[in-house]
Amino acid sequence: MKFIKTYIREGMFERKIIWDEKVNLVFSSKNTRGKTTLLRILLFSLGYPIPNTKKIKFEKCIFETEVYCEVGNVIIRRENDYLQVNYLQEEKKFFLPHDQMEFHKLLWNTDNEDILENILGAIYVDQEKGWTLLNRGKAIGSIHFNIEQLIRGLSDRECKELIFKEKHLSNELKKYRQMMNISKYKEEINDLKDELVSESYDEELQNKLDILNFDYDMVKKELKRIDDVIKKNDSFRKYVESMKIRVRSSSGEEIPVTKDTIVDMDEYEDLLAAKRRLIASELSSLSKKIDKIKLELPIQDDQFSFGKSESILKEFDKNIVKFNIDITTINNIISKLEKEHSLVVAGITEATRHNNAIVDEMFKVIIKYTDELELGLNEKVNYLFTSNLKELSGAVLHKMVFAYRLACIIEIQKKLNIKLPIILDSPSGKEVDRQNVNAMMNILKRDFSENQVILASIYSYDFDDINLIEIKDKLIDQMVEDF
Repeated sequence: MKFIKTYIREGMFERKIIWDEKVNLVFSSKNTRGKTTLLRILLFSLGYPIPNTKKIKFEKCIFETEVYCEVGNVIIRRENDYLQVNYLQEEKKFFLPHDQMEFHKLLWNTDNEDILENILGAIYVDQEKGWTLLNRGKAIGSIHFNIEQLIRGLSDRECKELIFKEKHLSNELKKYRQMMNISKYKEEINDLKDELVSESYDEELQNKLDILNFDYDMVKKELKRIDDVIKKNDSFRKYVESMKIRVRSSSGEEIPVTKDTIVDMDEYEDLLAAKRRLIASELSSLSKKIDKIKLELPIQDDQFSFGKSESILKEFDKNIVKFNIDITTINNIISKLEKEHSLVVAGITEATRHNNAIVDEMFKVIIKYTDELELGLNEKVNYLFTSNLKELSGAVLHKMVFAYRLACIIEIQKKLNIKLPIILDSPSGKEVDRQNVNAMMNILKRDFSENQVILASIYSYDFDDINLIEIKDKLIDQMVEDF
């Protein structure tokens, strides 16, 4: 399969890329210009769930890529999760992720799902995780690569029942281990002797709070009433004084009507002031009682996030304390499941590796290329399945991943009778010197001259004829012609 051209449209801007059938270099003189983004767009346009880069949201763009594969020229147009595919004068529609496998069967010309699920991890090395991914793990985003699954696909070996059983046992183990963790947490609660507030105590406090709130509202209303009376009396006094009213006594003396001449006015105001002080004191006392109970109750208001989380923890702890777990029984079950799981894994391993010519061929290729790259690996160790990557780090791991991918590509090509593209993001790496990079490129030139190679880098590489795709300031930099 080879890429022919790619069209990218984001809003009012677009970019058209023409791919050479041999070697292509996506180049920029500086980093963060869009090289990785272009490679991801290329794979995203093939229907893979590739994550965005920071600057471009793939779901808001239109991508159209033309490829040449076994069925001929195929034009793939992707908008978000919708694929429109044109080939052999036909048009098909695919909806992702549901139809991804169906489309990839067409694209890669195989129904072998074990191979299809691992092709991307074989042909593409991502700059973030790819150069540290050897035989198992995530190639990019949520897309996994698993060498055992790939080998089973390449050798037409099936062990679906064992794989199903292994997944079932793994899930069971996960659940029982979680139960064990809960049991340990329960012990911690008991050891710390946390005083968990009971539900009945919470209800009792809430009832008290409701009564106090009612009393508080009533007292507050009475205080307001007295304040209104005092205010009205004061207004009345000022009004009477402003009228300059005079009254005549029985002796004929004229007396001005003021605060001082109104009988019992001072005593009445003193009585109101005294009553106000008593009610204000009662209101203050109620307020303190309410605040005290609120501190003991779980806080429900969202603005008090700490109090809310503390309430959730208390509720969780109360439920955990009620949860009865027989630790001995759980331990026995876990022990039994672990033994059974180990036997099933051993069965899958045996079914995958035993007398498998694919394993031998891939190992030979890995040793061939690692020797050429002067890694000096121990040939008695089968690095095809190793999980010990501690001895493989820096430049050693970088070159090992390169050799490993090439071995996978060779065997997939034999099986499917096709040529695969090789897509390498930042093949130079931080710890790989120029001599090692040149040795890697020489292998591609010599043994993969019929493959389409796509490199992304700030460096140049020594190929006889290379298609330079330069990104200057940004990837999508041309105004759409329709605008």
